[in-house]
Amino acid sequence: MIKEENVKIITLSFVAAGFLTAFVVRILFELLAVYSGMVAMAYGQEWVRHGVPVLVGLGVFLFLQLREKTRIWAHEVVVEVRKVVWPSRQATLGMTVLVCIILMISGFVLGVFDLASNAVVNFIID
Repeated sequence: MIKEENVKIITLSFVAAGFLTAFVVRILFELLAVYSGMVAMAYGQEWVRHGVPVLVGLGVFLFLQLREKTRIWAHEVVVEVRKVVWPSRQATLGMTVLVCIILMISGFVLGVFDLASNAVVNFIID
């Protein structure tokens, strides 16, 4: 059903999702500890500060890894991403240079408009 070559990519993606979830839970705990005394008391304990985010991250990883529907969906995502035709290095460089030039021109035009509107407003005020 799921090709063996995609299993490593899918597992690594699920591990990354678990780490990100643990990181977000840790940040939310810190934020809630500032505003809630009860959360601050719990957050002061080492096992809560480190254990809860790890357990939530591990739970997310296990939920994603052990749920068949999620693994099939992830496999389909990997298959579709492999079908994408990525631009060459030269095409990417050319598009990046073009975007930078357009940004500089836009910045210049907006700067001129800003100076002109500033002069008009100062003229009206004075």
